[in-house]
Amino acid sequence: MRKNLKIIAACQDVGGCNAIYPVVCSLRASGYKVNLYASSYSAKMLKKKNAGFREIEKKDFDNVHAIFDGVRPDIVLLGTSLGFSLEDALVEESRKRRIKTIAVFDSWFNYSLRFTDTVNRKNLRYLPDYICVSDDFVQAQMQKENIPEERIVVTGNPYFDDLGREAKKYTRQDKSKLLARYGVSADTVVVSFFSQAIDKSFGTDSRSKSFLGYTQFEALKILLSALKKFNNESKILLIIRPHPKEAISAYAEFSQDNGYLRVAVSNREEPRKIIALSDIVCGMFSLMLVEAYLMKRNILSIQPNLKVENPLILSRLGLIKSLENSREVLRKLKLFMKNKRSVKIRNFLKTGKSTRNVVDLISGVIQNQ
Repeated sequence: MRKNLKIIAACQDVGGCNAIYPVVCSLRASGYKVNLYASSYSAKMLKKKNAGFREIEKKDFDNVHAIFDGVRPDIVLLGTSLGFSLEDALVEESRKRRIKTIAVFDSWFNYSLRFTDTVNRKNLRYLPDYICVSDDFVQAQMQKENIPEERIVVTGNPYFDDLGREAKKYTRQDKSKLLARYGVSADTVVVSFFSQAIDKSFGTDSRSKSFLGYTQFEALKILLSALKKFNNESKILLIIRPHPKEAISAYAEFSQDNGYLRVAVSNREEPRKIIALSDIVCGMFSLMLVEAYLMKRNILSIQPNLKVENPLILSRLGLIKSLENSREVLRKLKLFMKNKRSVKIRNFLKTGKSTRNVVDLISGVIQNQ
């Protein structure tokens, strides 16, 4: 690619930010000018990374034409978000100016919904020119939802490229420091729970079509019920990691320390650090469970009364079974604590070269314009 290229990159939700940021870093390291824009949760994340970006508030989405006037981009790189988003506004403006858009899809559900105008009921209104996906499964599911095959490119998710290195980054000394920080002994079993804002994203009304059948709090209560039944069999530290869309205060009632079970709520450590230092990683269908699986950690998916198709890709591929009640969770926890050997995994993702694949797609699209 020529070095004077002008690229706009943008993201709103956390997953989209994770997916495109490695691409932005790669392009910038190669000397390309990338103008990065973010809103909402992505902006908070990028501030922590000290990334060079400009924050765009929702009230300014109607004025994104000014960004294009200033940058005059050759191509636009996007994350994908639910609801009307910064990415949607940029797709519309790009289409008016006949500028190609490439989005990196970071999930295994809500395929067409990410590109749909749900307010005006216009399906695929915000569909980009190309969608980079993690694997063949996503490609097939998108085609079932009428997303044209020629727009879908299996590149892998750039967010996973450095997962192997991250898994080996943390040592026994790091775990000892973590245990000491929470005031527990060295023989304590570390269990982590990665929450999701299910109540906000899918609602709590059982009559609604979007309702999953449970909320994050119900799943967490099942986990706690199972952990309490250990009594003094094992000392346990449960670290609850709220989703970026959630306030830590929403979990204040769950904090406790009864001698053998210490429950702490924290967003202090990086998610991958928590995964790497955990003996057991729990959640519902969070991307963190996929990361934990690929990092060879024991994982538990807790989804009681699930009323829709299982959104966890690991379950849909038959790699793990989501659990419904404390009895099932307790049985699995005991199994994990007796057998702490490395987990055998089946790597269903294209990892390691995903960032390069997306960069190559950008190069190819520009050359063909």
